[in-house]
Amino acid sequence: RDQKVRLNAYGSFDLQYSDIAKEIDNLINSDDCPVDSEGNKDLSQIAVIMTNYDELDNVAKELYARNIPYEQKEGQNIFEIKSLASGFISFPNIFISPSL
Repeated sequence: RDQKVRLNAYGSFDLQYSDIAKEIDNLINSDDCPVDSEGNKDLSQIAVIMTNYDELDNVAKELYARNIPYEQKEGQNIFEIKSLASGFISFPNIFISPSL
């Protein structure tokens, strides 16, 4: 959806991971939550992309603590994909997008 990009600064990584889980929790419980063709919430359309797997593990712990179902997948490093890497001026720390 048409939303502005936000940049958040955190005093610690733990606060960052907690805030990510909170944002996802808020999205799931809002009218903006992605839905499937039958109108059911489609959480598979929400993605968290981070620069390394350790960070994802920490976010997964926060999601688990909030009873938010998730599936953690390992894939190709997004910064090694030429079509994506050429579009970055600097390396972003986190992307949260309900449309991925």
